[in-house]
Amino acid sequence: MPVFISYRHTDREQAFLIQHRLNNVGIQTYLDVLDTDSKTTDNITQVITENIRKCTHLIALVSDDTIKSWWVPFEIGEATMAERRIATFKNTYSPLPEYLQKWPIMKDNRHIDMFIRAYLAESSFREGVNKFLVS
Repeated sequence: MPVFISYRHTDREQAFLIQHRLNNVGIQTYLDVLDTDSKTTDNITQVITENIRKCTHLIALVSDDTIKSWWVPFEIGEATMAERRIATFKNTYSPLPEYLQKWPIMKDNRHIDMFIRAYLAESSFREGVNKFLVS
């Protein structure tokens, strides 16, 4: 169950920090900058959409620069249509747009730790249910 991290490239450092925290506890992540397909394709939209569909969660990293991004809202929209779990990491003092306020809002590492605990608990639950259904 990978986590797609959506961010504006000016926020790459913060995206890497979130990715590092998740990877350190065994949670797989997707960052476009680490994906060779996203660098070599003529159809980046398809690559992004496919990777969102492979993930179960999306964390949208939102800063003051995000307003200049077309990709972050696009990725949130794709995750919404694919019925993925969405959370926002707010890296700004500015208010969030209304459409982002319907999902959990994280603001610091304590919130990332809560996300990690919930994610791991959900993964454990899914594995238990799958084992039960197979037997």
